[in-house]
Amino acid sequence: YRIKNLFLYHVFWIIIIGYIISILKQNFSILIFICGVLTACLIMEFVFERIKLDIAVFYLLYMIMSFLMYQMNYISFQLYFKGIAYVMIPMFLYFIPKNNMNHFLEKAFSAILFSLVIAVILYIWAPEFYAQYLHSRGFIGGPRAEWIRPSLIQGLYGITTIGSLSACSVIYYYWQMADNKKYSGIKCLICFCVMLYARRRAAVISALFVFILENIILNKMQKRVKKRMLILMALTVIVAFSCILFREQAWALIDRFINVKGAFGERSSVWTEGVMSMGMNVIWGYGLGSSGHAAIASGYAGVADGQYAFTIVELGIIGFFLFICIIIKSFRCFIYSKEKKYVPMFFVLLFLLQSLGSNILEFPILAILFWYSLSAMQGTQQGGKYLIIVKSNHML
Repeated sequence: YRIKNLFLYHVFWIIIIGYIISILKQNFSILIFICGVLTACLIMEFVFERIKLDIAVFYLLYMIMSFLMYQMNYISFQLYFKGIAYVMIPMFLYFIPKNNMNHFLEKAFSAILFSLVIAVILYIWAPEFYAQYLHSRGFIGGPRAEWIRPSLIQGLYGITTIGSLSACSVIYYYWQMADNKKYSGIKCLICFCVMLYARRRAAVISALFVFILENIILNKMQKRVKKRMLILMALTVIVAFSCILFREQAWALIDRFINVKGAFGERSSVWTEGVMSMGMNVIWGYGLGSSGHAAIASGYAGVADGQYAFTIVELGIIGFFLFICIIIKSFRCFIYSKEKKYVPMFFVLLFLLQSLGSNILEFPILAILFWYSLSAMQGTQQGGKYLIIVKSNHML
């Protein structure tokens, strides 16, 4: 078991380094190699019976086999490789053991908080090299420093990802504060300010719903009620002062929230039109990577906003059904688990709500957190049954 465990985790770090290089350099040959190594590792896990056959495996295999649709619809295979990089490879985190989930989340959100602080510093500083970087990634309209401020906080990976990560960080550090973790209240306030200034409608509204649910659960658990009330008051004061100091931006944000219904109506008409125009392809889809932002940039018709419509267009009703089955099974496992994993459940719920208006799982960083959380929230079920089984003394 130790040999297999060491092999898996040593290969994992090699994969992470190669994955980062392939994303930055757009090297698809590295991506093919990474995909092959990951698939081989997954097969080894089945051979050694460390994980049980799961609906997620069929979803993963279906994504791999979706390249057959490219030949039928005359779509560039380059988009398929981008689909592998951005959508499929992050899903492998669903299968890794979650023995040290708390440690993983602590380190992950420390890194996320650090990246948010760096994003704020770069936004205020607005150096020329940062403008050139943002322009090369297509985040701003020009390579000059004066383009940075009007675009709001982009960080290193775009405003949508910044908004989602800051929303997740608010939820995480608020829970940490209830567990009496050091400086968690200050960290929560920092992430809240970044989330507000990112002005991502879906992230803020989704975080609000999850935040209410989180407080309801914490109240039932009677965790740090007085300390949480102080943080809630501080958040209210921050919102009030932000509205006073940044009056124009506050009204712009309020206007975006007011127009949510109209924006959703416009997008839903695009989703309906996209799905209805597929014909028989609606059953199996156009193929992984065929309808995302990369496809739209390459001149193909696609779905820019709306994860569920995006999944139907790319993977068809079959792929969408498999995806929904994974979600339902995960929540079922969470409900029947002996020890509730609330924090990853909050993240999954947040992403699912955001997916109504954004292609959340097309962003690799967000997809990694989603698939990891989706597996981690399942916990240990009553009766000793597991969705993913690890042959050790540690339970997921």
